[in-house]
Amino acid sequence: MDNFTLKHLTGEINKELAGRSITDVQKRGETTFLILASKKRLLIRLEPQYPGLYLTDRPSGAPEKPNPFAILLRGYLKGSKVADVEKVPLDRVIKISCLPTSSVPCYPSCQLIVELIPRAPNLVLVDSKGVILASFRHRSKGSRPLLPGKSYQEPQPAGKLNPFSISEADYEELIADGVKQKISIGKILANNLLGWSLIPGTEVEHLTYQENLIPWEAFQQVREKLSQEEPTPLLYLRPQAKRGSMPSPIPREVILVSMPLCSKSEWEVKRFSTMSQAVEEFYAILEEQRLLARVRRSAESALRKGIARTETLIAHLKDDLQRMEQSEQLQRYGELLVANLHRAHKEGDTVRLLNYYDPQQPEVTITINPRLSLYQNAQRFFHQASKAKRGRAIIPVRLEEAEKRLAHLREYQKSLGSIGDLATLLAFYQKLEREDVAPPLERKKKPSAHLEVRKRFRKYLSSDGLEILVGKSSRDNDFLTFKVASPEDFWLHVVGYAGSHVIVRNPDHRHKLPPASLREASQIAGYYSKARHSSNVTVHYTRRKWVKKQKGMSPGKVLLKAYSSIVVTADLPSIKEIED
Repeated sequence: MDNFTLKHLTGEINKELAGRSITDVQKRGETTFLILASKKRLLIRLEPQYPGLYLTDRPSGAPEKPNPFAILLRGYLKGSKVADVEKVPLDRVIKISCLPTSSVPCYPSCQLIVELIPRAPNLVLVDSKGVILASFRHRSKGSRPLLPGKSYQEPQPAGKLNPFSISEADYEELIADGVKQKISIGKILANNLLGWSLIPGTEVEHLTYQENLIPWEAFQQVREKLSQEEPTPLLYLRPQAKRGSMPSPIPREVILVSMPLCSKSEWEVKRFSTMSQAVEEFYAILEEQRLLARVRRSAESALRKGIARTETLIAHLKDDLQRMEQSEQLQRYGELLVANLHRAHKEGDTVRLLNYYDPQQPEVTITINPRLSLYQNAQRFFHQASKAKRGRAIIPVRLEEAEKRLAHLREYQKSLGSIGDLATLLAFYQKLEREDVAPPLERKKKPSAHLEVRKRFRKYLSSDGLEILVGKSSRDNDFLTFKVASPEDFWLHVVGYAGSHVIVRNPDHRHKLPPASLREASQIAGYYSKARHSSNVTVHYTRRKWVKKQKGMSPGKVLLKAYSSIVVTADLPSIKEIED
């Protein structure tokens, strides 16, 4: 999604969302969030390769269990009103400004910043002063850290020119320098102009070389199209390549634009009434292509493994058949051993016998198992001869079946290469499943113990956005402290009274708890203890790694190797309890 497409999309989203109240914020995948504003649904996708956002009417299933970031977003945004949705000029950064309403007067105005930068998309929540409250992806290094408490800085493109203020002379110099370095016009413009992607760059290149326009005129023509007020939402799909009479299995390239492209006149075109509809269809095509690629990889892997296993089986069967031809010889060895029990000369793992089957009765040497007696070795030869006779009847049949299966699998492998559409591929894969060639595409997940774990403690969110976990019983305290908590998490417990273990999550490995979170977690520890009705309580706090339990200690009892103390009231603080 390039800068110009995003500009029109942002204007469309602003018209639909401005003035509406946010009713919920939901997590819809590892990198996807859904903002519900009255009856409008804004989907934000933070995939590294194809980040984007759009309005959608399609149902997207049940929301997933929120992570701490999603919980914090919901806490700040739910009930607030969307004041404005604007895009940073010539950059893929969108700012959604939210104002408090009468339903959530406790939270001040804030801004949700959506950075749709490929390979590094992000979602950042800042307060009215531009201080970061939370970010989806933390970044502590570089010139633009994204950490809670830091001032937010917009991405700064280095050394690029504004395409709407560049002069003809500068443009021609830019193109001349790039051509000298044997760089295409499309790449020159994408690398040197703000907000300019390869798509409009390729259009300028086409008009220059194919339509024979002067380079500056070609650039101006594309620039005017991009600056138009009313977009033309389009999807261009590369024509499906052919392999003989069959479609190519290579996924079709798809391009999302807000203007017609002369350079793609041979491509299939889909037109839409809104940019959001075009973006949603763009992602639907991408999802279909991803599924197509995943099913193809699974089918290729299953066939490759099936062919390798069958080839190995055929080789083993041929070896077995060769050994089975020796059944008569094995039977004779057994009979000679029985006939020579009292006159055989045993030497290590060999024995010398008279060969009664030869009129001259010469001596023969037979290899035996030295750990067995001669009689036991004879019985072993008889057993091997009997097995070889049975094998001589069975193995040819199995060998023929294996060779037929190998030919069948190779035919399937050949057919797979010519399947280019998802429906045909899914039907093909189901056929492989029925023949036990491929495993099911969707494996049944085992019931997770995580659901049971969540019932064993309460959860709160501190005013600093940190997750606070509170044990419900003595055994739950042990489980929370020694099974759930990480070594760098903070641990709290009231002094001198029975009560809950309290854990404050510390994913950023802070050296100390923020004062507000420390006070709130300490108040919770006092409230969920036998000291609840006391005016003031003392609470010990430390890192979880300094909490130990000796063998034989009763549930909930621990030893602290180091700790600090704080005195607080035992009242439950006015922070939100999280419902699972």
